[in-house]
This record gives sequence, structure tokens and C-alpha cells, in this order.
Amino acid sequence: MAIEQPAFDIIKSLAPCRLLSLGYPDLLLNETFDAPQVEDAEAIAAWHGWKGPIYDTDAVLKSLGIDATYIDINRSRGCEVVYDLNEDIRWVAPKFDVVVDPGTIEHCFNIGMAMWNVRKLCVAGGHIIHGNPISMTNHGFYNLSPTFYLDWYQHHGDTIEYAAMLAGPVGKREVYEMPPTKRFSPPSNAVSLVVVKRGAAWAQGWPQQSKYKPTPDLKA
Repeated sequence: MAIEQPAFDIIKSLAPCRLLSLGYPDLLLNETFDAPQVEDAEAIAAWHGWKGPIYDTDAVLKSLGIDATYIDINRSRGCEVVYDLNEDIRWVAPKFDVVVDPGTIEHCFNIGMAMWNVRKLCVAGGHIIHGNPISMTNHGFYNLSPTFYLDWYQHHGDTIEYAAMLAGPVGKREVYEMPPTKRFSPPSNAVSLVVVKRGAAWAQGWPQQSKYKPTPDLKA
């Protein structure tokens, strides 16, 4: 999982903050920082097809005034709090101003519960940032359509402040319009960039896909 420059720019705009990242993300950034690189920077860069430096993520975030916590199913970097997003964590009190999903929920089989947990962990008035695949077969369990975010967050009264599609080589992504409900054919290896402002309410149940709302009986 990684955070590229477009998503990082949004995170910077929300600093200082208490941030939760779903996994410990690599930073693939075009800008430079006075921060150490990770020991295995060369291997990580090769894994992502990236030609630039791999800065220590936590050091960069701290330099911006961001107090970051990382959760994952394993301690792959040693600093993560172990938690399985497939399981219900509704009892946890929300305390994060920003929750970043840098490409994690598509790997959670129980993705509906994972989305519930993401929203639960963010404070009312805080922000949720998603970067998930749209057209990467077998990258994870799922590729996520724009209507997935729209219908889930509107169901709870949240506001999608920004939504775009990124495609192209890592570090040279082109930004494309991402129709929220209309069918379209995305470029290969496209990812979403969705920014949500969380509201204060909780709705009951699960959302219905918006294209069916005008005809809830599912007739033509």
C-alpha cells in the first residue's frame, strides 16, 4: 500500500491532526523532505515501480504535525496496532481526525464491516481518504466502483468533498473525472482518490445502490 502525491497533498492540507492509517503506507512522493529513508528503500521502490526515494513515513508525518497510528492484521513494520477490519469494532470510541485507507479495504473480505469500522474510527467533522483499485484484477478481493463510496457515505449523511480517478505510471499519474453513478470503462490500473467529510449521524442498515432508488421494485 502506498500514498502518492495527490493524496499526500490532501493529507498535508488537514495537518496538524490525529491520523489513522489502515496499514503502514509507503510514501511515493515527488517532493523532497529532510527525513531519513527506510532501510529497505531500494526493494520497496522496485516493488512499486518507483524511481524516487522512500522516506520513513512516520518521520515525514511527524514533521507536518501529524500524530499517526497504524493498524493492520500483522505487524509487518513492527509499529502497527494489530486489528482485523473484518471484525466489528463498534465499541471503539472515535478519536481520529483523519482516517486514511491507502489501499486496504479491498483486501478485507467482509468489506461492509470494514467500511463500518472506517467510519466508526473517524470523529464527526473529520475526514476519510480512500485510495482503492478500480481496474486491477486480482489485486485484492474487490475493485470498487464510485457508487460504492457515494451510496455508503450518503446513506449516513456524509459529504464527498472530492472524487477523482488516477491512472498511469506511479509518480506520473494523470487525474481523470470519475462519474459517480454512470457506467464507464476505466483505464487499466486505475485507482480512486475519494475524500469524505464525516457527518454526525448514523443511519440504520445498509445502502441501496443509487441507480435502483428510482425503481425500488427493480422493474424496468
